Amino acid sequence: MSFGVDGCRAGWFWVGLKPDGTILCGVAEKLAELVNCAVDTDRIFVDIPIGLQAETRRCDASARRFLGLPRASSVFPAPAREALGCPDYATASQRNQEETSRKLTKQTFAIIPKIREVDTLLRASRKARRIVREVHPEVCFRGFAGRSMTVNKKKPEGYRERVAVLGRLRPCVEREIEDMVALHRDRGVARDDVVDAMAAVITAASDSSVLRTLPETPEMDSQGLPMEMVYADVCLPGGTGVPRPGKAVIPPEVRRRIRDKLSEIERQESVRILLAVESGSRAWGFPSPDSDFDVRFLYARPRDWYLSIDRRRDVIECPTEDMLDINGWDIRKALGLLMKANPVLSEWLFSPVRYKEDLACTERLRELAARVAFGRPARFHYLHLGRSSYKKDIAARETVPLKKYFYALRPALALRWLRSRPDPPPMDLPGLRAGLRLAPGLDAEFDRLIAAKAEMTELGKGPRIGALDRFIESEFAIAEDSAPPASAADPGLKEDANRVFREIIDDGL
Repeated sequence: MSFGVDGCRAGWFWVGLKPDGTILCGVAEKLAELVNCAVDTDRIFVDIPIGLQAETRRCDASARRFLGLPRASSVFPAPAREALGCPDYATASQRNQEETSRKLTKQTFAIIPKIREVDTLLRASRKARRIVREVHPEVCFRGFAGRSMTVNKKKPEGYRERVAVLGRLRPCVEREIEDMVALHRDRGVARDDVVDAMAAVITAASDSSVLRTLPETPEMDSQGLPMEMVYADVCLPGGTGVPRPGKAVIPPEVRRRIRDKLSEIERQESVRILLAVESGSRAWGFPSPDSDFDVRFLYARPRDWYLSIDRRRDVIECPTEDMLDINGWDIRKALGLLMKANPVLSEWLFSPVRYKEDLACTERLRELAARVAFGRPARFHYLHLGRSSYKKDIAARETVPLKKYFYALRPALALRWLRSRPDPPPMDLPGLRAGLRLAPGLDAEFDRLIAAKAEMTELGKGPRIGALDRFIESEFAIAEDSAPPASAADPGLKEDANRVFREIIDDGL
């Protein structure tokens, strides 16, 4: 079971989510009550600072950069542990300034009793340390929507904005929130407390493959408590808030092997890996048990490497070994292709599986990608990709290798996405399907094919599937006959891309 917890006047308001989707809620006077009721495999995600030190916590600084203005101001500086026992604001603020050179904000002082309670619990309870982790609601919403919220949560527009995002993840959420508010209003539970707890529990219930932390490698405080903020990266390009189902699970031992290999590449090639993602059938949402792990990465070299008169190789290709297919692009090559509206980099930036990420770098790249006019080039890319696969393996045959359908279906769905939506299509098949309205019969054929491929190393051959053929052929024909008009170029995009390139290279100095 997963729990999302937010402080309230009577103690801690919590929302519980069972694996079958059943939702529960309540108010605990102490967080320890919830920990004692939970089992070791549960998750309790709570909106309270965990891990304290005199220096600015890296997770706080990372969260402010992640959110940007104006939501960065919602991340209050965590107090030093020495300030937790002070009896009044003036004393606590002075003590905090002695330790950190910063006075306490009144907002932080107001929650010091709860920070002290959680700090004491985690230092004393091994079980609590296993299952309790820190979240920040605005970071959670940023992970859900692909963008920060634009309006303060206390305003009616801010409430509607956040409920709209949660509603795409859990359609009945607004009714559930209003019911919880009515049930617990007399205990001091406000509407924004319930919204924050819902964001926390949806994060806690997310698949491990989509959970991220700020920073990527958390610090530990002097008591061994991790200083991190957890969020679920379930957004699609363009900040649509349509959820990724989070089914692209990568076994932990494979993740370790991939990270070790990436570290080896960094040492041997003298490069800095900026982003490494899964980019094959496992990320696309239709793997077989024996599918390779298709790892694609972006890298940067030292500045002097780029200041040479000779043309140098801008890719790193590794031989496929033990199901690991690992290749990378130099950041200059990647930016050059992005400027030509090649959609591959955009797909990588929103892959549901990430092995390594420099958040500051990828945020810059996402901002650039959001300004690229992908329409015509992306249409040509997906049409060529899908048409080639369909013509080679399916068209004019009575019996076909069934797994080949996926390599035509994904481009066909991407073409429909480009025709019906303004944002770039996501990489994964579940994400594409979630963002499109498809006929029920077509959805059923998808489900049967995906279920079969997930269970078997080879689907084998079978008769053509008429519903899929008609959908694929229709989308290809529409794409060929109705090319979108060329979009006006963004006049400042190239110069901004050059600036981002220089900043990324300079970051490595």
